[in-house]
Amino acid sequence: MVPVSSPTKALNNPRLSKVLRHRFVRSLQVVIRGWSALVARGDGEVGQWQLLGILRSSRVGRPLHYTLQIQSFSLLKAALAASNCDRYESQIFNVGCYSWKLAVYPNGDEERNGSNHISLYLVKAEDENATTSEVNVWFTFLVYDTLKDRYMTFQDGKVRRFHAMKKEWGFEKLVSLDTFNDTSNGLLVDDCCAFGVDIIVMKFYDGKGEVLSFIQQPKNCTQYSYIFIKLSSVQTESDPFNMENYKWYA
Repeated sequence: MVPVSSPTKALNNPRLSKVLRHRFVRSLQVVIRGWSALVARGDGEVGQWQLLGILRSSRVGRPLHYTLQIQSFSLLKAALAASNCDRYESQIFNVGCYSWKLAVYPNGDEERNGSNHISLYLVKAEDENATTSEVNVWFTFLVYDTLKDRYMTFQDGKVRRFHAMKKEWGFEKLVSLDTFNDTSNGLLVDDCCAFGVDIIVMKFYDGKGEVLSFIQQPKNCTQYSYIFIKLSSVQTESDPFNMENYKWYA
């Protein structure tokens, strides 16, 4: 039989460790060069990638969890202006045992420096049935390109934490209004458009847990006796006694 070196011995070998580090660095350089090529390629099979805070791409697949179709975008803007409101909120939909809404600003979220852009947010709706008010989510926004029959996707690659003090996350500058209103881009055609979202609930904190501890049996174990002389008149608990730095009673 051929002896096999254990993983521990292999990792403790200085020469082998140097080789592994060298291979890791080379692999990392390959990944970085590949990523840079994707960014520089622009429009192509992989879509449009831009590292400007928002990672943009495109795909054929529809939104996984919710689609908001607007059949008269100009009338929506007029209705919001007439009601002195700057955003439209979708109906509530459920994903991962939580309730959500989409909030779209047709003229941009001016309070968060989103003027002259389409602003889009994912909002955690109030839900009495939710197990906890805190949840971590990874999400992707989508805008339908009618001319290409594809969806533009928008994400920042970060897991966002929704809780009582922060109920919405999104992009104040999703798409510039110049790009969105230009019909040659396919995002607004015949006054119609569609937004969507993919939601992946990563994890949540519900406040549950446990503490496990052990007390080793002392070498010199002392027995304590508590004698009831008149059961009806005595107290229900014994006098406290000490053992292993703790106080006990019977």
